[in-house]
Amino acid sequence: MGKASFMADPTKPSEERMATDLDTRIKILGQFYINRQKFSNAQEIFEANDVGIPYAFLVASGITIMMEESSSYIKDSWFSVCSYLEIDPVGVYKDINDLLDISILSKKAREEE
Repeated sequence: MGKASFMADPTKPSEERMATDLDTRIKILGQFYINRQKFSNAQEIFEANDVGIPYAFLVASGITIMMEESSSYIKDSWFSVCSYLEIDPVGVYKDINDLLDISILSKKAREEE
């Protein structure tokens, strides 16, 4: 998978269609950042989202505040992580474990087909 697949895509669903609210997505991206050592094969995602994922961590940690102008970084990073995990970006998720569980289940289902 090349870097281009992790770049901004104008066909992505609008914010209104996202089932997981922005605060939760920020929290999940922050958790993804904290656990980045566990995702050693995701280096390309961290490089392509070198602003959005660390920014989400900073916002989730209360180190900085969310700026409306920066929401595109969060959105792009969200889609990149969901693409990496092969899960639906408009699904409902509550934390990183939820994403990982669903990712594992969908991969197993695809393997059984």
